[in-house]
Amino acid sequence: MPSKHPLLTFDYRAGWNLKDYPGATLPRLFVVVIEPTGGGTPLWTNIVFSAPPKTKNLDTGPQSWAIDMSAFAGTAVRICFDAIIPQGYAGPGFLMLDNVVLNENPSSVQFSAINFGSAGGPTLHITAPVGLTYHVQASTNLIDWFTIGDLSDSVTGQFDIQDSTDNSSPVRFYRVIAP
Repeated sequence: MPSKHPLLTFDYRAGWNLKDYPGATLPRLFVVVIEPTGGGTPLWTNIVFSAPPKTKNLDTGPQSWAIDMSAFAGTAVRICFDAIIPQGYAGPGFLMLDNVVLNENPSSVQFSAINFGSAGGPTLHITAPVGLTYHVQASTNLIDWFTIGDLSDSVTGQFDIQDSTDNSSPVRFYRVIAP
């Protein structure tokens, strides 16, 4: 486990039909479990989603998830992705897991790129710690600042925002504020 701000991210997709089949009385779960390296009693469990009985969702579509692993920074652990299906013959289902990444959650906000080629103004690419909302501001003189947009809900810490405000000034400064 990385020793600084570890972040586990992954993509998943699921589907189930517990509505059209008799006998589904318990939910199906997708959970992430952190265990000691040799297995044993879980150190931590996170329910990613629950498919309740008598429901039907044939495809959730692509989903992304992130888990702050700071409690286990610098520690060797086992990461388990478990699909819990407590009853057989209670309806079809599927679970796909992809793009599992464990790396450091950025500890500070950084502009990773600014692209000027798009119509409507430059696009700012920002890397920032997950779990916070950020205000992106612009100025032409470093004194008067105005908000061009808010950023939140990134599971990877990667944000893109386009500055579509009046860009007639030859000089433009940007900053990101976390309330």
